[in-house]
Amino acid sequence: MFLLCVVAGLSVVAIVDADLVVESFRQAWTLTIKLAPLFILVILMMALSETFLDARWIGRWVGRSSGPRGWLIALAAGTLSVGPMHVWVAILQDLRAKGMREGLIAAFLFSRTIQIFFLPLIIGYFGWAFTLILTVQVMIFAVVNGLLIDYLLARSVVRAPLDPRG
Repeated sequence: MFLLCVVAGLSVVAIVDADLVVESFRQAWTLTIKLAPLFILVILMMALSETFLDARWIGRWVGRSSGPRGWLIALAAGTLSVGPMHVWVAILQDLRAKGMREGLIAAFLFSRTIQIFFLPLIIGYFGWAFTLILTVQVMIFAVVNGLLIDYLLARSVVRAPLDPRG
């Protein structure tokens, strides 16, 4: 249905200004070429995850009974993660399907605000005290945020679909 609407809209625009449609296709192609490496990276990482990470391993390290170790893994992984967010969302969805807790996913996403590679720059601009307080505060609230997500999901205040496509 969406595709039909797009085709209909482009047809109407093409009648009015064909050059605009050609330029939009040119820009879409340029954007597709720019994003292709990211999509390939996501597919590769998901394939590696599917091949090497089984549900038992995920459950033990970042599942329901992972305890403090799971929180530390989520915080460290979030801080060390690099790249665009949409790459990580696809990977986290795959890990969630294998048993990763939603609270740990929230902690991972929250802790991404502290980028370990930018810490020297932040220290240079704002000093050690500010950087340390900010980092500790983000990590604490990442855990609080994750615990809140787990609490709300456990109490059925909100529901998280198993598959976001359905």
